[in-house]
Parts: sequence; structure tokens; C-alpha cells
Amino acid sequence: MGEGKPYILLVEDEPDIAKLTADRISDLGYEIKHVSDTPAARAAIKESVPALILLDYKLPGENGLKFVESFKARGETCPPFIVMTGHSGEEIAVAMLRAGARDYLVKGVSFFDPLKSSVKRVLEELESARRLEASRLALKESEEKSKEAQRLARVGSWEWDAATDTITWSEEYYRLFSLEPAQPPPGYEAHLKAYTPESAARLDAAVKSSMRTGEPYELDLEFARPQGHCLWISARSAARRDAQGRTTGLYGTVQDITARKQAEEARKRLMAAIEQTGDGILISGPDGAIQYVNPAFEKVTGYSRGEVLGRNPRILKSGEQDQAYYRGLWETISSGRTWEGRMVNKRKDGTLYTVEATISPVRDAAGKIVNYVAVKKDITERLQLESRLRQSQKMEAVGLLAGGVAHDFNNILTAIKGYGALVTRALGPEDPSRKDMLEIMTAADRAVTLTRQLLAFSRKQIMVPQVIDLNKSLGDMVNMLRRIIGEDIRLKTELFSAPCLAKVDPGQMEQVIMNLTLNARDAIPKGGEITLETAILTPSEEFFSAHPDLARGRLACVKVRDNGCGMSPGEQRHLFEPFYTTKAPGKGTGLGLPVVFGIVKQSRGEIEVESTPGKGSTFSVYLPLAETPPPGEGKNMAGKHPATGHETVLLVEDEPSLRRLGERVLRESGYKVLAASDGQEALKFMEERGEPVDLLITDLVMPGMSGRELGKELARRKLTRRTLYMSGYTDDAISTHGVLEPGVAFIYKPFSVEALSDKIREVLDGPGDQAKA
Repeated sequence: MGEGKPYILLVEDEPDIAKLTADRISDLGYEIKHVSDTPAARAAIKESVPALILLDYKLPGENGLKFVESFKARGETCPPFIVMTGHSGEEIAVAMLRAGARDYLVKGVSFFDPLKSSVKRVLEELESARRLEASRLALKESEEKSKEAQRLARVGSWEWDAATDTITWSEEYYRLFSLEPAQPPPGYEAHLKAYTPESAARLDAAVKSSMRTGEPYELDLEFARPQGHCLWISARSAARRDAQGRTTGLYGTVQDITARKQAEEARKRLMAAIEQTGDGILISGPDGAIQYVNPAFEKVTGYSRGEVLGRNPRILKSGEQDQAYYRGLWETISSGRTWEGRMVNKRKDGTLYTVEATISPVRDAAGKIVNYVAVKKDITERLQLESRLRQSQKMEAVGLLAGGVAHDFNNILTAIKGYGALVTRALGPEDPSRKDMLEIMTAADRAVTLTRQLLAFSRKQIMVPQVIDLNKSLGDMVNMLRRIIGEDIRLKTELFSAPCLAKVDPGQMEQVIMNLTLNARDAIPKGGEITLETAILTPSEEFFSAHPDLARGRLACVKVRDNGCGMSPGEQRHLFEPFYTTKAPGKGTGLGLPVVFGIVKQSRGEIEVESTPGKGSTFSVYLPLAETPPPGEGKNMAGKHPATGHETVLLVEDEPSLRRLGERVLRESGYKVLAASDGQEALKFMEERGEPVDLLITDLVMPGMSGRELGKELARRKLTRRTLYMSGYTDDAISTHGVLEPGVAFIYKPFSVEALSDKIREVLDGPGDQAKA
């Protein structure tokens, strides 16, 4: 007999009856095990419980009743059994039936047919009961599993009878709404009040519609818990109908979706942040195909979202990085690591921009890379500002050096020009040496020009600004410029219809236009064209952000445009550096454009260049627009004052050769001369003298006490009536940003003997007391 296979246990001490019984029921599909007494029966049951026991009542040692009751005495359940007996007794039959017998059969000639029928019937009843119990257990298990599933999924079920306004709830429903199971659940109207007003209105409308049409609904609702915490639920409902198809109520489920709603809100906030951030964000799949870009990406690259979705980020490649660069990037992120670096990309319009990028892999729960997220900050403008700052610092350093050199050089040139003039004046017209001296003077003048260029570049020259009309300045220069550039180059002017007024030094502005025109001439072949243009502009805030040194407001603009060879970006980066030139050796000093740069900056302006190789260049000078019209032409005072005098002059100069030259020139011009080598010596001398001089002539830059400090102190003590300053450059002692202060008399080194004599008379004969502090 197989393990656990259902069988019939036959307990019969008569072998013949046992054999006939077994034969009679053998076709019922059960195996039959025969034992002769109750001990063997117990052993068989212990090994495997039978489906049915056929039990003889009268057995050796123990009758059938005692055998059955022994199970109960041990607290066990006796298997189903049918009693077979050769003695018919009513008391025994009643006792066996009470003990649990399924039937009581009396042995006889016709015994075996009823036995088979009885066995078959009992087995069918037992099988039916077993199936019913299995179904009950399965149903119970299903209910338990459903409850557990609802608990885990936070799903509650309910049923509402509209006629009685009663609601049946599941345990999870009570838990979701923080209700005690013992509480009677609220009715429909009371239940609506548990929702927020907006959710209650939506639910009420859905319920009424479902009751009217029988259609289900599904809503996300906000339920206010008694503790004050809001709970988001997903409510689903269907209509319950009666036999006539009428809607009698609703039933459905509610599920806690608070966590999902919170995640959705967090995702919305995250997406809002991503959409509004100024950094470009790109999300791609593991194959590199773009799945998302934010508005900042669109703004920086010029590509719309629709144009890039599904494409590879290689559309941004500029060619500035080689394949090894991108190969290293891909190897880093595909191995699950974050890549950080700087790269040059290309916009849709072809322009280049630089970004600082961080590209990170995104993994799923299994650790597989499913996305790459790139965050890119456009640092192009920052790099440009840093470059301008470095350039400004470099130019400032070189400018300090150039200014210092020019100061000393101007002292030397003043002496050369002064003594040269004296020697030349002493030589007769036919003297052979006179021609040599004139060559020396010409060389000195060239040195003066170079020195002035250095000072213009370093922004250390004195400016005497006045309001001029740039249209008039260009117009006055056209004929001269045409002669300089030659007949094979056309010169055009496009002047603005209204006066373009700017407060600048007229001579320096002419130098700017001259230098830019000569630079354009050298860049174009024969038959080329140069255009001089003026304009009045009202730039955008973006323009001023890119030019922070410019004062806000309307600007006057001068443009010098040519159709020459143009310049590469690399050449443009060094354009305003001193001694940098693209011209052939011997064709340029490399100071022309740096001088322009220095003058424009000193005039509170800005200069820009736009150039494309083979297509020419445009230099644009921007200056604050002056609202005051230029004054009328001043009277020419030259020749109105004699070059000689008789007044007392105090000359203070730390350079011995210049001091000796000054003393000689002044004495030869008839002045009484007092000389000092520095400010302290001059002050001590004047204290001892005790009376004022008619004119103080002092160098500005001297060791110890400066010329300005000396002038102030002597004026305070009323020891000088007028002051004339001289210098080869400005240290802002008598100027602000190189612009001469009003009322200050100044002569610029190197000067000629005649220029000094004329300036002295101009100061001495001028109106009022000019001993300015």
C-alpha cells in the first residue's frame, strides 16, 4: 500500500467473512487492508489513517464499542467506521451509532449487497465533506491572503447600501482612516465631511453621477485625519444593482497614495528647479540618446528640445577636443564613475562656448546604468572677464614700467631738446654744424613721439578734455588721412546725422583715428576700402554688463572698418598688447593699437574689434555721449606775450641737467632765478627769504616732497603768487585719471625753450592769483 494512499481497514476475526467482504467491495477503487483484532487495527491506523473502517463488533479480547471509545479516552478522533455484527441488538446498535458509527449492518445471507451500498454511500459522503472542508479552508486562506494583501497595499474595501445609508468597512479601511473598529461608521453625509472641501465636492459629484448612470468612478482625494495630517487616497467604485438592474448602492476600494503624492510633489519641485536653473541639464539613455533637456540648455545651445530628443550629444562637438578626450569621458561614465571637466562646445549657429560639466551615471534598483545626467554651466562670459582682468593686470604692470621709463626719458629728452635749441640758435645759418644739430633735434622729436606713445599706452599722459563733435573731427582729418593712406585705397565716411559729442582730449582723439586708419591701411591690398563711421547708440543692459567700465547711458561711437585680410581669434587676443604686431619686421613698432587702447581707456571709453580672416576688421570705439555742445573756437593767444620778463622765478627740479638748463633759459629771458634741487630745499630757502616769488616752476615727481605738496605749502604761506607744474607723466597729483584739474597751469615734458618761455608768460600774465592749492 502506497504511503498516504486512501484505503479501507477491515477488522474481522472470521477469515471467510473477511475474504467475501473484501471481494465484494474491491471494485470501489480503494485498497483493502485486513486485520483480525483491535491491537493490529491500532497499529495500522498509527501507520496511516484509513478512509473508512469496517469494524466487527464482537472481536477477541475487545469489542468494537470499547475500541471506538478508546480513541476518545486518549483525546483522539476515531476514523469514520461502519459496524458489522452477527448479533442484532437495539441497545448495541444505539450505542455504536452514538459513538459515531456511520451505519450498523447485521451479518447474514443478504449482508454483502447492503454492505457495498453502505460503504459506497459513506465514502461518497466523506469525500463530499472533505471537498467542502477543503473549499472552506481555501476560502478562509484566500480571505486571509486578501486581508494581508490589502494591509500591505494599504487598500481598504467598503460597501454602501443607499437605501439604509449603511456602510460596511474592511479592517484596513478602519486603519486607513484612523477609526476604531468598535465605532459605528459614519453615514454618507458625515463621511463627506472627513474630506477636504475640494475633495468632498468632487466625491459627492462622482457618487451622484455613479448612482444615476451606474458608471464607476476613480478619484484621487485628500482626506483630513483627526490628527490634522492629510492623507491622499485613490478611491475606486462600481455600482451594485438589484435583479431589475436598478442601482442600489456602491462598493469599491480606497488605497493610501500619500507616499506617491508626496513623491509626485517632490518630483514637481525637482522638475521646477531643473526647468528654472541657469545650468544646462541633459539626460540621456545608456546608449547616449538624449531623453530630456531643460530650458537653460535650449537657451545656451540654440537647439530646441524637439530638435535634440533622440539625438546624440555629439551634435555639440566643436572639434576643440580630440577623440582621446571623448574616449576617456565615455570610459569613465560607462564604468559607473562621475566625470567632471571643462569642454568647448558648439552652438546651433556655429559659435563656440565653454562649459564646466559634470556627467553622472544613474542606476536602477539592480545596479544597472539606465541614464546619464549631464549638468553644464556656461562659463564663456566668466572666462572672458577673467581674460580681460588678466589682460588689464598685464597692461597695468607694463604700463607702470612704461610710465617710469617715459618719465626718466622725458627728462633726458627735455635736456637734449633744450640744449640743442640753444646750440642751434648760436650757430649761423651757413654753419655746417647747424644741419647736424637739426638732425639731432629731428631724432629727439622722433623719440618724443615714441615716449608719448608709451605714455598713452600706460595712460600716464596728461589729458585736457573738452567737448568735441566727432563728426567734425573726422571731417577735418579726411584730407590728411587720404594723403597718408595713398591714392590706391578708397576712404569713405558715414557720419551720423546729429552731432556726436564726446568729452575727450582733441589731440589724443585725432591720434586714435590716425592709428586705427593706418592699421587698416596696412591690412588691405591695393584697391581696398576704409570706412570711417560715427553713430549715437542706446545699448542694452547686456552690452553694459559685458563692458562694466562704461558709464550707463547713450554712447557716441566711432568705427573704422576695412575689407582687408582680417585676423584670427588668436591674433585678436593679443591685439592690444604692447610690441605685439602681425606686420613684417621693420613695418611696425607694435605700439599703435596699445596706444589707442590706452587713450580710449583713459577717456572712460571702450574699444572692441570684430574680425574674420579674409573678410576684414571693424574697430569700434565707444565713448559716453556728452550733452553739452562744444564751445566756440578759442582765441589764438600765440604771439600776444613777449617771451621775456623781469619777474622773480623759483625753479625746483631734481634732475641737475634740467635745472641748469632752466636757470640758463630763464636768466637769458631776463628773469631773476632762484633754484632748488627738491621740495625740502625750496621750502627752507623760501622761509629764509621771507618774501614771495612771482612764479614757482616745479617738477611734479621728485623724491621726498612732491611738486604738488610744495606748491600747496608755499601757497598756504603766501610765498608764491603763481605756480607752473611740469612733468613727463602724471601720477594723479594734479589730475584725476590723467585729466588736468581746472585752473592748474602745466607744461608737458619734453618741451622746447620757446614753449617754456611762452608758457611762463601765459601764466604770469594770466588773470587772478594762480597759486592753486
